[in-house]
Amino acid sequence: MSVGAGQANLEKFITWRDGLLKKGWSAFKGLEYRGSLSRSKVSKASMVDLNALKPDKGNPAILKAFEELEKALQVNLPNTFIVKKSALEQYHDYVEKLEQTGGKFPVDADGDLDIIKLARNIGIPTARLNSPSIKKQLDDDIERIGTKLAQGKSVEERMEERLIKTSSESSTLRKDLAIAEDKIVGLEKLNLELQRQVRELQKESTEKDAGLEHAIETGRRFAL
Repeated sequence: MSVGAGQANLEKFITWRDGLLKKGWSAFKGLEYRGSLSRSKVSKASMVDLNALKPDKGNPAILKAFEELEKALQVNLPNTFIVKKSALEQYHDYVEKLEQTGGKFPVDADGDLDIIKLARNIGIPTARLNSPSIKKQLDDDIERIGTKLAQGKSVEERMEERLIKTSSESSTLRKDLAIAEDKIVGLEKLNLELQRQVRELQKESTEKDAGLEHAIETGRRFAL
């Protein structure tokens, strides 16, 4: 998009925006789509090229004005233009509500964490619960708060369990190390034995070569 076209779009946007502001914030309600300021609706209403409003290739000046307008609408028309929260923020809000109400994480018929119901309660896609930013936090919160079938554990109980787990893992590692060391000793002995056999074969081969040379030089037969 040329500089001239970009400036023209910016002027159109500002003129359109200021015109609606004079009518009041309610004049922007028709531009809402799923709680956000619709770029396509704004494009049609302001006569601004839709490409200039796209985040990936839009005009920076127009995009800044668009974002500022949307933030202002979220403040002045909060029931229409909703502030979007990240999945992690929504998860934290859900956990905070559980803590305040004494609620527990939902479980399925088998007593396992009901991922689908949990995601629905939070208001995020199920897949987001497995994201790195949420998964570890979720595991810790389940252990701390508990589910509808399992009570949460105190900090002391969780620390004791982790200590026992660490001790068990250390014991397993020591056993694995001892086994590995035994294997190394066995391999070293095997290596020494193979070296001895190689030396004997080399000695035997050298003796045979010497005998063969002697037989050729003297013209006598030499039994290999």
